[in-house]
Amino acid sequence: MCSMKGFWTTRRIVFACVFIICLFFVLFVGRTFNKETFERDWIITKDWVNYFRKWLDISWWTKLVYKIDYSKYEEIYSASDLVAAKKSIEEVILRNIDTRISSLWVSDYKSYIQKLADESQVVVEIWGVADLDQAKEIIGKTVELEFRLANDDDVTPETIAQRKQLAEKIRAEAVLNPDKMVENYENKASENIYAYTISWTLSELPEIYKENVDTLNSIPLNQVSNLIEWTYTTSLSQAEDGSISSENVDGFLVFRVTWRDAQEKTSYSPSDIVSVANQLWLTYKVADEKDDNGIAEGEYKIEWNKLMYNLWSSVDADKKAYKVRIIQLDKESTLWKTDEEIEQIDSDFDALVASVQSVLQANPEAVIQTWSELANGYLTEENIESYVGEFDPALKEAKVYSAATSTYVVYTEDVKEEGESVYSFVEIDSIEDSVVFEDTLKNQTIYTIDEIFVQDRMLWKIAQGNDGSPLNWAYFSFARPETTQLWEPSVGIEFNGAWKDIFCEVTSNNIGRSMGIFIWWVPATIATIQTRICDGRAQISWGFDKERAQETAKELNSWNMPAPLILLQEEKVSPSLWDYAFQWALIATLVGILAIVLYIFFIYGIRKAIVTAATMIMFIVVLAAILKLIDYALSLSGIAAIILSIGMAVDANILVFERMNEEVKEGKTYLSAIKSARKRSWSAIRDGQISTLLIWILLFAYGINMFKWFGSMIVLTALLTLCVNVPFIEEMLETVYRGRKD
Repeated sequence: MCSMKGFWTTRRIVFACVFIICLFFVLFVGRTFNKETFERDWIITKDWVNYFRKWLDISWWTKLVYKIDYSKYEEIYSASDLVAAKKSIEEVILRNIDTRISSLWVSDYKSYIQKLADESQVVVEIWGVADLDQAKEIIGKTVELEFRLANDDDVTPETIAQRKQLAEKIRAEAVLNPDKMVENYENKASENIYAYTISWTLSELPEIYKENVDTLNSIPLNQVSNLIEWTYTTSLSQAEDGSISSENVDGFLVFRVTWRDAQEKTSYSPSDIVSVANQLWLTYKVADEKDDNGIAEGEYKIEWNKLMYNLWSSVDADKKAYKVRIIQLDKESTLWKTDEEIEQIDSDFDALVASVQSVLQANPEAVIQTWSELANGYLTEENIESYVGEFDPALKEAKVYSAATSTYVVYTEDVKEEGESVYSFVEIDSIEDSVVFEDTLKNQTIYTIDEIFVQDRMLWKIAQGNDGSPLNWAYFSFARPETTQLWEPSVGIEFNGAWKDIFCEVTSNNIGRSMGIFIWWVPATIATIQTRICDGRAQISWGFDKERAQETAKELNSWNMPAPLILLQEEKVSPSLWDYAFQWALIATLVGILAIVLYIFFIYGIRKAIVTAATMIMFIVVLAAILKLIDYALSLSGIAAIILSIGMAVDANILVFERMNEEVKEGKTYLSAIKSARKRSWSAIRDGQISTLLIWILLFAYGINMFKWFGSMIVLTALLTLCVNVPFIEEMLETVYRGRKD
């Protein structure tokens, strides 16, 4: 028996490691499509065969039909101009689809525009994407960038009637296709059309449902409601002077209830208490006390028609705290004012401060409107001083504190010493019927609702040039991350020359008006136009960090579409060839390997047959691992090329074997003959493979896709023969002839 001493040379260790790694890669590693990142992620799997990427005639065939949503263009173009605009939009959409599919190595596909009555549809027929969801996500995803001007037009009965007519049209579409009602309108927020699926209790639902609770409870499941006109909810906003104002969001609602689930609650959150109070039209407040009133955290009690719900212990028991009410007052700007105007502003502000101080001193619970209330409860001295600076804890007094930019009136009502606790309570007074309150609280129905709300006004309208051309994706060039003048991360976007002229016109005609840049139908930047901008560039500053700016720029570049695509039809067809192609390919490969090994055995003997079998196994394992590594898509032509390349790879074995026999006949030892044979055969093997590479170049340059994939597989196997097979043959020959002297 041969000694193992000196057997494991560096090259043999490398070959052994390569073989083990490649075998593991083939048997246990795969790739799957990630719908969030739109990339193919690595996974560990035992189903190794199905994780070879399949192509064309051995994969699924997918057909997708999309409707192009031209609604935004129909609002701003005349009938004659709309025809030309649609043609331009369709060209951009087809070009973008081509880019998306090509980025996934899918060049065998067909996309075209078909007309159905007056509707334009995009049809995409694509092979090589086995995952239908993957195809839909890749092709249909749209990130939409919009430039809109604040709509300063007065709301009139005529404009409200137009919005109502739009809502009726949306309802008619929802009746015809209720399952798609949310999907079809979820990207219309920039037009003040809101489509959501919500799952809430009645108390959590917007006001419009509480006003129509009978309809909500009686309408059959999945039936689309009639159009409801009412206040959807109330919007709160804070002005620069700190004042809080409310505004009704009025409009038109259409909904369907998809599920009602009656539940009996045994524990209650603060929102449960507050929502039931709202439902029963009861007023509530949040107050702090140093006594828990015998109510555990998260529990409530009702006594003398008053409910108290213990939220939590709100202040650290180990710290001293003061019960304060802090009102912030801001003076009107004196910039560009005359001396007389400044004097009047100062006088009015001093009078306001004195008035607020007097009111708080007389009644600490007084309602003080139009000013910002920063705090009302127990705060530590450190917390208070973060607002007002140095704090004077004088009890039962209202004091004035002047800071750099604001003035504060602070009333100190009570003090909590160290070791005492403070509890925050939700309090509801004047509960006329506690039984009704508790029944409502305990027995709540959760509604799952598909809804579309059309606001009765457009807050923003599309920015248009002098000829009515809108600022849209048809002019988009690219986006990139950059920084603002204050060195904050942002996204810069550039457009072509046509857009440059339109943007120049828009900014020239609207100086002093607000313009919003919308991404994903949400305002990303809102700024006042200060001057005309004619350089064809815009900047989005959205509170980005560096990573988010880079990600947004990537999304804008990858997923832009001039008009949204709405999926109407999807079809996936199983290939007829794949059922048998892979099976017969494996059978053909095994039969071919066996035939070659038998031939080598009868011609060259058992040792060289073993070398040939080992070489082909190494070749196949490394090749299969590379196919998975580069995510190569297998086609019938590619499989044929693999089978052919196995036979071609054996040519290297035969050349080395013949040179070795010649060297042995000249009297050299086997080990010496092996080294000499490898050197003498290298030029012939190299020239043969270079000839193969030249053929591949011609196939790739002038052939159809089937020829290209055949040629690409041939070049891969040719390189593998030169880099792996030839040195591996030498190592295997030295192994099987190790120790033989004759």
